[in-house]
Amino acid sequence: MPVFQKETPATPQNAATVQLLVFSLQGEEYALPLTEIQEIVPTPEITPVPNMQAAVKGVANLRGKVVTMLDLETHFAITKTAETKPYAIVAEHAGELFGLLVHAATEVLRIDAAEQKPTPEVLRSHPSADALKGVIVHVNSDKKDQKNTVKVTERIILALDLPKILSHFSAAHS
Repeated sequence: MPVFQKETPATPQNAATVQLLVFSLQGEEYALPLTEIQEIVPTPEITPVPNMQAAVKGVANLRGKVVTMLDLETHFAITKTAETKPYAIVAEHAGELFGLLVHAATEVLRIDAAEQKPTPEVLRSHPSADALKGVIVHVNSDKKDQKNTVKVTERIILALDLPKILSHFSAAHS
């Protein structure tokens, strides 16, 4: 059973507002537009496929459909400390289903489009920079105690370009 499944929105979204799925890899936060994902599921049993790219962990059966399972940590060369990723974010690209293995899907975040800043120039020169859509600087203001003391925190979230990431793995790219 999916942890999250995309539904048709009941109310129209403001053009200046974006809904993002925030997830974590090794404690860092990343985001994908909610409109680009189909669902979040507990990681199914993965069958390894020999001679694939290192980030392709294998295939899985999701309600009778074959899903190619991808490890974003491997794709982005992030140092691993834990091998188990309990969730898969499922998305479709070029007629194929992909499951992105993540440690946690932490929240659906609604932001103003202005909160997403362009990818810094120094990062754009890196070969895998096409996976970055931008950097989100999100300010949280939470009432902390009975005295109404407000705690303000800033978060940096990396916005990913899902179609560009998946194009590296689709048959059309080969």
